[in-house]
Amino acid sequence: MKIDRVVCVFHVAYYFIFHLVIFMTPAQMSSVSPNPVRKAHFLDLIYYFQKYRTIAFFSILGMSIFEVLDLFVPYGIGQLLNLLSGHPIDSPLQTVISTIAKVINQPITQVFSLSVIAGLIGLLSIGRAPIQPWIGPWFQWDVALRARRDHAQKALEQILTLPLEYYDENNPGRIASRVAKGLSNHTWSYPEVTGSLLPKFFRVVGIFGVIGLIDWRVALLLLVSFFGILANSLLGLKALATREEKLDRYVENTESRTSEIITNIKTVKAFATEAAELKRQTNRLDRELKVLDL
Repeated sequence: MKIDRVVCVFHVAYYFIFHLVIFMTPAQMSSVSPNPVRKAHFLDLIYYFQKYRTIAFFSILGMSIFEVLDLFVPYGIGQLLNLLSGHPIDSPLQTVISTIAKVINQPITQVFSLSVIAGLIGLLSIGRAPIQPWIGPWFQWDVALRARRDHAQKALEQILTLPLEYYDENNPGRIASRVAKGLSNHTWSYPEVTGSLLPKFFRVVGIFGVIGLIDWRVALLLLVSFFGILANSLLGLKALATREEKLDRYVENTESRTSEIITNIKTVKAFATEAAELKRQTNRLDRELKVLDL
């Protein structure tokens, strides 16, 4: 096997395992749950950002392209080692080098080929740095904050139109807590997960493609490992989601009670129940912590 194949398989396999473990863990997958009442689906996120779908598509597409371009770095390193060891480089890359040499009227030597490959690696890894921040973060920042503003207005309109009977049956502090948590998740958590998961998906597809071209047996082995990691993540997802729902209920109850204490602080002090309220809140906080030990 050529040196470039060994290096390429090692690098892309490392990238594959690293990103697969990071982005297919139950913690990441379970974070797409806006409240403990109903499980969210990926289509909920699409609906939430539907008004800004054009800029969101542009941002995610740009990040996906950068992720795929990253795959050239380990490939280029393999080609550099291939040149240094006296082996021929792949024909597509050789065509690129020949075209560049023809344009600038330079002979194709080993030094020239090394310079072209090193230049391409630098261009795709360092030269893109001034461009990437203007393309990638649009979905995580601009789109997310605009969507938060619109949905916060809709939530306020809904709150103001609810009948008084609704507030008699539901704690106002709990309602405020749910609204604040939902807006926070959709502003920070979900755009970050979605804006990272989709580009990484294209990266993994690109890795499969590169490895398949280099050695189909290694690609088959990684494909099996992919489904193995996915199955393990799904097995732990249900238990993790159950614990998260329980923790959400406890946190919501604690925050609601804290809001009531602040609202009725004059009554609490008038009846000298500070110690009793502190003890009850401490028990609620301890109950939240015990969920992690289940």
